[in-house]
Formats: sequence, C-alpha cells, structure tokens
Amino acid sequence: MALLVEIKNVLITSSKDVATPKNTWCSMLCSDATAEYQCGWLSQVEYYDRLADGFGVASEAVKTAFETVHRTLAVDEAVVAAIVQAKARDGQLRVLAVANLSSDEVAMVRALPLDCGMFEDVFISSELGMRKPELRFYRHVPDAVGRTPHELILLDR
Repeated sequence: MALLVEIKNVLITSSKDVATPKNTWCSMLCSDATAEYQCGWLSQVEYYDRLADGFGVASEAVKTAFETVHRTLAVDEAVVAAIVQAKARDGQLRVLAVANLSSDEVAMVRALPLDCGMFEDVFISSELGMRKPELRFYRHVPDAVGRTPHELILLDR
C-alpha cells in the first residue's frame, strides 16, 4: 500500500483571502493557463499576463493575489504528524508526494520547514510536464513506483 499525499492544500496551506473576487479567483486556478504554468510551459510573467488578459483583471491585481497566497504558505503540522504516525504504525507504508506546482512554487515550498525525507518519492507537475487530473499522471505514478492503481490512496483536498 502507498499513500499519495498532495503537497498543495494538504501538507502546505495558504490564505484564500485574496482581493480578486472568489469566483474569478477559482476560475483562474482552474484555467488552461494554470495547467500550462504548472506543467512548466509558461513563465510566471507569461502566466500572470494570460490570467490578466483572460479574466479582464489588471496584471498587478493578479500578481498581488498570488503574492498574498505565497506570503502565507505554511506547513500543516497536524497533517505531517498524522503521516509520521501512520508510517510508524505501518513500517511498510510508502508515502509519496504529488503536486501541481510550477517551478517557482517548488522553490517556495522547498524553503518551508517541511521534512521531505518522509517521502519515498515526489512527483511534481512542472518536472513531469503533466499534472493531476490528467490520466497520464495517474498512470505514470503507479508505474514509476512499481504499484498498481489499486495499491495507491490519494490524499487531496
């Protein structure tokens, strides 16, 4: 059995309180531009510009919203403790990290006090050129760790 733990919004939390209207913000995060950015196909500047153009929002407003989120990134210690405890109870439990993160976001996450030693492997969208919920991502991970999909549990929000 292996546990796939989403880094963003499970292990790492951040403020959802941005000045951009909530429905616009959610649409931005679910946009094709976000998918392309998280797969490493757009730079941060290109990404922010695409969002601004696509959603009729000032580029500075997009930048400010993301700065708010990035400034408030924090490790969810309760989730980390639960994972450590689960591994201690079951010495055969494999814990893997997965995340839809741009290379810029990866650098921010690496700067946080998160012990990545608890993970046997980490699968980051910008490093793989694919992301959740793409079927190929969900095919790649089991193949890479020598497991069947039935042997994996995804912990995500």
